Amino acid sequence: MTESPQQAIADLAPLTELGRADLGVCEAARELADFTRGFVIPPGPGRTQGYALEDVLRLRSYAEDLVEAVVVAERVYGTSWEDIAEVAEVARSTAHARWSAAENRFKGAHQDAQLRYAVGTGPHPDHDAGERIARLDAWLVRHREHLDPDHGPHPVADRIARMDPLAEIGELIILRGIVLDEFLSPPPELMAPIARRAAVLYDRLAADEPSEARRREHRHTADMQRAYARELEAQIHTAPTPSATDDTTAPDPPLAEGAS
Repeated sequence: MTESPQQAIADLAPLTELGRADLGVCEAARELADFTRGFVIPPGPGRTQGYALEDVLRLRSYAEDLVEAVVVAERVYGTSWEDIAEVAEVARSTAHARWSAAENRFKGAHQDAQLRYAVGTGPHPDHDAGERIARLDAWLVRHREHLDPDHGPHPVADRIARMDPLAEIGELIILRGIVLDEFLSPPPELMAPIARRAAVLYDRLAADEPSEARRREHRHTADMQRAYARELEAQIHTAPTPSATDDTTAPDPPLAEGAS
């Protein structure tokens, strides 16, 4: 069952693009490590001919998955195809042909998730990130040996890159733009959680802002977004969902400060 937008937008900031890429690397590395550990135990008597070789060949696919994930993370970080090719000791065209599809899949998957979430047909793009990170943390702690560095109980959660308030506001602007493109009169149940989250983010900007003038501006924007969220939430409970041709919803205040 698809969770509601109110449930989906958690208090924890979403992952950055690099954070999502790094999470893919972490998961691919765990899969490879788990599969490789099985080779430490000898097959013993009664082994099946060719079975060990078959498993080693399967190991290649896990290794290739990890290489692809690392290349995607490098690309997100800004590494050029020329630099990737140099490290891989192949021509640039070879590197691009080998790994560009993985990069495109990574970007396309997030865009599709954004679209489905924005129009109310799918969960938030980061809906399962917390669970995935928690599983990685538990795995690392469980397999930590006495000579390994102690990175604490949350080695992944403490290091994965998350959006700061300004970056997340930019993400909300993208989500709102998708909704506005899809609906002549945007459904309040899609717009309300965006406004509610924007208010939280502008409150955080105000709390960290040294300039009194900027603090007042952030607080004013937060108050406007909160008021708009309350108006939308009232519509959810008191009015029927507007059709694609029924433009009755009041215009929403801009998310970006200074925008008209």
